Amino acid sequence: MGPVEAVRSVLARYADFEGRARRSELWWFALLHGLVVSLPLTLGGVAAYSGLVLLAVGSGAAPVWLGAAAYLLVVGGAAAAALVVPWYAVAARRLHDTDRDAVWLLVVLVPYASLVLYWFWAEDGRPGPNRFGPDPKGRAPAWPAAPWPGAPWPGAPWPGAPWPGAPWQVAPRAAAPWPGPPGDRGRPVTGGPGRGLMGPPSSGRRVP
Repeated sequence: MGPVEAVRSVLARYADFEGRARRSELWWFALLHGLVVSLPLTLGGVAAYSGLVLLAVGSGAAPVWLGAAAYLLVVGGAAAAALVVPWYAVAARRLHDTDRDAVWLLVVLVPYASLVLYWFWAEDGRPGPNRFGPDPKGRAPAWPAAPWPGAPWPGAPWPGAPWPGAPWQVAPRAAAPWPGPPGDRGRPVTGGPGRGLMGPPSSGRRVP
């Protein structure tokens, strides 16, 4: 997502605290926020300090510096008031993308603890839908790695699986670990490591 598209997306969802947001959406808007809010306020503070120093020494340039400071502080303050709602809205949606609740934004009330938010915002979102909505990148869920060679995991959830991706109701595709157990679906059971483990050797039963 480019800068123009990201800023447009954030402003279009001005006060929307629901759903999810991509990393690019938050960081491009953070850059805009810094340019139109932080930069004028910083320059205004510097100009105000310089104007007061010049006023103390009786310089005639003091009114110019103080006037510039007032202008910059007014511009920065107005921009901050206009962007505070969309900033916190996109920050909350970015936390949702990492499957975290927006209550994490309250850590800004603790000195230095807000640094953890930057760590969360830098993380990639959870692939696939989560409890806050669909993946903004349109990705499919990422299943865990296969617990053993040949297990049908990752993959689509099987019917009746206790959770998405569980390898229930499917036989492993790997070679049989010992003579008898089926390595492929539908292969008849002809024996096993112990009588009764997979049924009688001559039962001809097939793996469901």
